[in-house]
Amino acid sequence: MSPATARRAHIITGGFPPGAMGGHDMDYARLRLLELLEEEEIPATVGNDFRGVGRWLEGSQLLITYVAGPYLDDVQNQYVRGWLEQGGRWLGLHGTAGGKAARGAKGERRRMVKAGHHET
Repeated sequence: MSPATARRAHIITGGFPPGAMGGHDMDYARLRLLELLEEEEIPATVGNDFRGVGRWLEGSQLLITYVAGPYLDDVQNQYVRGWLEQGGRWLGLHGTAGGKAARGAKGERRRMVKAGHHET
C-alpha cells in the first residue's frame, strides 16, 4: 500500500443484496457525488460494494461511501484502515455508519449490530 497521494476519489454506492437499491435511489446518489467531484475537477472511480476496494484506493486520496447494506468484511476493513493511516480520507454517508440489521426474537424489532469497520 502506498501513501494516498493522487488527486482521485473512489465512490461506493450500493444496496443489499448486490445489485439491489436497498430502498434508496443509489443511481441519484452516485450521479450527484460524481457531479460534485467533477465541479472540483477530481476524477473518480465507482463501485457498488467493497469488493476489490484495495485496487481502487491505491492512488486515491478519498473514499466516499453511500450504502444501504454492503459493508466491509474483516480483510477489506484492515486494508482501508491501513490506507487511512497512510493519509487516505473516508467520507461515510448514510448506511456506512449504521450497522448491520440483525433479527430480534419473535415480536422484537430488528437491531443494528456494529461491525469492525465501525471502529475504523
